[in-house]
Amino acid sequence: MKDTKTVVIVGILIAVIAMSVAYAAFASNLSVTGTAKIDTNWDVEITSIVAKNPTGQARDNGASTTKLNAGGLSAIFDCTLTQPGDSITYTVTVENKGNINATLKSGTYKLVTPDDNLIPTGKENYDEGLVTFALSGTPATNLGKSGSENSTTTFDVIVTYNGNATTKPIYTSKKAVVELTYEQAA
Repeated sequence: MKDTKTVVIVGILIAVIAMSVAYAAFASNLSVTGTAKIDTNWDVEITSIVAKNPTGQARDNGASTTKLNAGGLSAIFDCTLTQPGDSITYTVTVENKGNINATLKSGTYKLVTPDDNLIPTGKENYDEGLVTFALSGTPATNLGKSGSENSTTTFDVIVTYNGNATTKPIYTSKKAVVELTYEQAA
């Protein structure tokens, strides 16, 4: 009986060793690795502001652009209007140079005095409407990504000294600021 126990114990040990060797031979580690890269480029900007069609003694004092936070753009126009009837037009070009479609969230314009103080909202007819700013055409609501047909938009900003004015405005030199906010299209 002792021999039978020994044979059973040796058999079990041989079976365990054989199973261990078989498991080691057929077991393998599976390792999955990968890398993800987000390759997006958000770049909506005002690419040009061109003064054109000055009438009377109107003159351009320069225009500039500023990138605002959260995808906003700002176009600043500075001109001098000397007499009633003077006007000047600025053509603004906005371009999506990035690879994400954009949509216009808001577009506003504000007037500022020569000392850069904002004229309060709702007071667009500052100086009793003697100097006005008007948009001709509107910025595109949707801008496709760079290289697409609809990746640019243009519109005009017209600055006019009222031709019927009989008094001189407080400021004959003013700035207008057009602010556009684009965001990622859904």
